[in-house]
Amino acid sequence: MTKTLEELVSDAKIIGNGKVQITGIEHDSRKITAGNLFVCMEGAHVDGHKFINQAVANGAVAILTTHKDIQPPEGISALIVNDMKELTEIVPRFYGYPAKSMRVIGVTGTNGKTTTTYMIREILIRAGYKVGLIGTIQMMIGEEIFPVHNTTPNVIDLQKTLADMRDKNIDYVVMEVSSHALAENRIAGIDFNVAVFTNLTQDHLDYHKTMENYCATKAKLFALAKDAVVVNIDDAAGAVMLENAHCRKITYSIENESDLRAENVNVQANGTSFEISNLFDLNLHVTGIFNVYNVLAAVGTARAINISNDTVKEALEAFKSVSGRFERVYADVPFTVIVDYAHTPDGVKNVIETARQILGNRGKGIGKSDSPLTPSPSTLLRRRPR
Repeated sequence: MTKTLEELVSDAKIIGNGKVQITGIEHDSRKITAGNLFVCMEGAHVDGHKFINQAVANGAVAILTTHKDIQPPEGISALIVNDMKELTEIVPRFYGYPAKSMRVIGVTGTNGKTTTTYMIREILIRAGYKVGLIGTIQMMIGEEIFPVHNTTPNVIDLQKTLADMRDKNIDYVVMEVSSHALAENRIAGIDFNVAVFTNLTQDHLDYHKTMENYCATKAKLFALAKDAVVVNIDDAAGAVMLENAHCRKITYSIENESDLRAENVNVQANGTSFEISNLFDLNLHVTGIFNVYNVLAAVGTARAINISNDTVKEALEAFKSVSGRFERVYADVPFTVIVDYAHTPDGVKNVIETARQILGNRGKGIGKSDSPLTPSPSTLLRRRPR
């Protein structure tokens, strides 16, 4: 895939040959190959302009910059833009808007994004689709695994990844969508078929300043959804997500009336069982109330894209866990070992409450705490009166 420098923009200033053929776009001079356009990013600690010569040595034929007085090396063209935000138009255009060739599911929320995306991936694979995944832990194209640096990559890396997925005939892309990505429009050029909301708790206030700003940023994803949104209405912010949606709305919950409500929840150390109102019952390998919500989000997504109940049930009951997400470590010791990557106040609270709940369900005298801080199973399970 190539485009001329002139084809990337309609009215930007070009120094040098505007008809030079561009084979790719990179912001890391070490990744530059022959024919690439090198984007001179100016970060808090590194200025990309310092690496122009290295990029040229590696094969760059043009640079993109906001410096209007730039003097590019001899034989190298320069594309002058007013703001790096223009990349959100330039990069998707270069790659031919790859997301349009696939169906895209975006999952956002403070906690639960990773596990929910992996559950959705398993359901899609069980249904016979070829799936790409973009998230906090890694990116996957089918069964190929690639490292990541951000929950949602910058627009250059993201569009390049989506183009790779398109070229490898991926059917569905399941991706975590961070609030930073929404605020900075890293997801430009992507048509989301389904948007999923997990929850909203305190996080990233150094960036968003207020919870209201944080919530409003998350809500942007739901205005973009074309086919359906899947929303946790036990979280007060769920109402905001629904207000911003202009397509089919699927709600899920444990406490409130919804389209998909978990009933008779039983949490144990080795798994969780519950019923989904008017659908089916589940016996899972994952545990914790928070995972009940993740499962409901995945089931809602499956309903939005018309995957059969049998397929959903089979996929979820076979699902084990995600590395570092309340992951049980099996060892020959007289106690249970759990690893969890909880990094928000709500995430830590969920882990502690789940551990206490498991203890409470083991029966009197078997590791049960008498601490007044230990919630009773009935409080945590919030069983629906029948």
